[in-house]
Amino acid sequence: MCCLPAILIQSIYLLIEQKINNHIREKKLRRETIDAVSNYCKQHGIDETHRKKLCDILESELQFRRDLDTIYIHPNPQDSKMFIREHFSLAPEKLTEIVRSGFKAAIDVLRHYEFADRQNAYPVGVTGTLNSKETKPAI
Repeated sequence: MCCLPAILIQSIYLLIEQKINNHIREKKLRRETIDAVSNYCKQHGIDETHRKKLCDILESELQFRRDLDTIYIHPNPQDSKMFIREHFSLAPEKLTEIVRSGFKAAIDVLRHYEFADRQNAYPVGVTGTLNSKETKPAI
């Protein structure tokens, strides 16, 4: 079985990255549009029920949810092994390495993400009570 040339693999990755970046820009534009309309309504004293209904209509028509965050997980740029591996292979050891690299990248991204329900809690991996100044790493 022949391997794909490196230039073809890089082209595929660039195409995927471009699609992801376009998606991120689109989501940002949708959020900013809904926020601009909401702020306009607030500044001009439009009734709160009308403001909320208008924002709900925009969310529906733009297929966007303001209450939902998208967490983008991508390989660590310092993981040089990840970028030189053969990715289009079903060999278990190669797939294991790729999955392990992705798992590490996901842990790193999620470690820095501020979850809404955890803003007053300790970071993941730290135990203690919120009223206590004493904290210790979780085992």
